[in-house]
Amino acid sequence: MVADAVAAIAKNLHRRSIVVGASRIDELEIPEEVIREAVANALVHRDYSPRHDGQAVSVDIFDDRLEILNPGGLYGTKTRENLADGASCCRNATLMKLMSLVPLPAGAGLPAEGNGSGVPMMIRECEQRGIRAPEFRPALDSFKVVLARPTYEGGDSKLRAYDGKDLASVFGPDEELSSKEIQERTGLSIGQVRYRVRTMVESGELAATAATTSRDRRYRLA
Repeated sequence: MVADAVAAIAKNLHRRSIVVGASRIDELEIPEEVIREAVANALVHRDYSPRHDGQAVSVDIFDDRLEILNPGGLYGTKTRENLADGASCCRNATLMKLMSLVPLPAGAGLPAEGNGSGVPMMIRECEQRGIRAPEFRPALDSFKVVLARPTYEGGDSKLRAYDGKDLASVFGPDEELSSKEIQERTGLSIGQVRYRVRTMVESGELAATAATTSRDRRYRLA
């Protein structure tokens, strides 16, 4: 299941070529090991109790992010604040043991290590590639991992990763911009712009002007 899920996700992501010495290497825009860890975590840490019967782990791919959601919130002493502390706390200990022993097909390694190193590895790999760190969104009955997709500038495959601060920098003093104007200044897709703008409005970083339709709405720094 882990291998099949990673393969299906990879088919829907971009690849980029990087030169290492005299060789050219193709790699996914999101490191494959990060994706595999997120999928494995969703399967091994989900709640398998009757309360969540019929609920599946879901994977949603958007033009600016990958979301992996599993039933069941955090377990034991784990909180949003200590997820990356390297300590393991597992709801399904027997399943974790099995996943740490049975290798993936084609020599792709083990699905899980079970020693609490997964989340720190995900953060480290994203930082090394210049990608925004994974977002972990625990809720009472679910847990979501959000992996940002870098965006490509024009056709030269140069990666650009915009965060909230970068997007705010396109606004001049007291300037109001539409989603289309933000798109033209950043090179992001219109879907990526709308997602980031909506997030920044919810967090209070941007203010939206009154408009009859969303197409007419303009935004300014709050």
